[in-house]
Amino acid sequence: MSLRSGSNEFHGSGFGFFRDESFSSDLRLNKTSPTTTKPPFDRQILGGRAGGFFIKNKLFWHAEFENNNQDGQQFTSVPSFTQFTKAFGVPLDERLAGARVDWRITDQLSAFYRFNHNNNFGVTGFGGRDLSAFGNLNNTNTHVAGIDYSAGRWTHSGRFSYLNFNNFIVDANTAAGTPETLDPAGGPILVRVTGGVQDIGPDLLAPQQTFQDNLQGKYDASLSSGNHTFRFGLSYNHIEEAVFASFFGLSARIRGNISGASFAALNGGTGDPLSYSLTRWSWAMDLALSAKERPWDFPTVVPLIIVSVFIYGCLETEA
Repeated sequence: MSLRSGSNEFHGSGFGFFRDESFSSDLRLNKTSPTTTKPPFDRQILGGRAGGFFIKNKLFWHAEFENNNQDGQQFTSVPSFTQFTKAFGVPLDERLAGARVDWRITDQLSAFYRFNHNNNFGVTGFGGRDLSAFGNLNNTNTHVAGIDYSAGRWTHSGRFSYLNFNNFIVDANTAAGTPETLDPAGGPILVRVTGGVQDIGPDLLAPQQTFQDNLQGKYDASLSSGNHTFRFGLSYNHIEEAVFASFFGLSARIRGNISGASFAALNGGTGDPLSYSLTRWSWAMDLALSAKERPWDFPTVVPLIIVSVFIYGCLETEA
């Protein structure tokens, strides 16, 4: 793999990309629901790179940046409660950046350092009869340093890298535009209507947090003698990961069944089965919110440690 680096000349370039619904596919199975109009879509990608020198023939630099923005649509189909059959937003935002410095110390010795950053947020987790959206927020930073030395019949190469990855699963109903709650008082509550709506309200998977650290080192060397080259080296990889989860941590969930419109109207509802159900469930909401009844409401920690060491050697002979 070859990565860009600076040189004895200053150079750079930029790029841009735009796409809207005119050039995107319509992912709906039913092209007439919730509207015959093709849902809106847009994607913008902008970026650029530049490089040059700090000291000619000695110290060089290079940097790049990219910004991605996409606004798409996810579709729901809830025949029992048609007010929830809509197109909702699924935004995606991502920023990538990188920089590299190369140092030519002597004719035989050189070193470099590279940094990469990636931050992105995307909405997902809903569609069909499910209106409970969650978002993935990811942040990743990578540091890589290397050194190369050659003298006579010997070559030496060393690499060290450190990666830090953080993932957060968060409620994303606000970003998607899906209902945040059905509680008339505005309290957080997750509702499931058996045979009607899968889930409406704060997503049961949030909040979750995943933290991962990767440490990796690698050494490669070669020794040449006549027509023979002996190559050898070793690598070390250490991965640590921890996952913290609190399922139903944002809200309790209550369940109900569908009541017919005529039944709802005769029993204090407005003719909408959902309005009657909410009236009948109000006591359960109050109980859940006051008593904080949340199944599995405890932090779940899943630690993971992986360590690997690899040593190799080979002999190459030219005819």
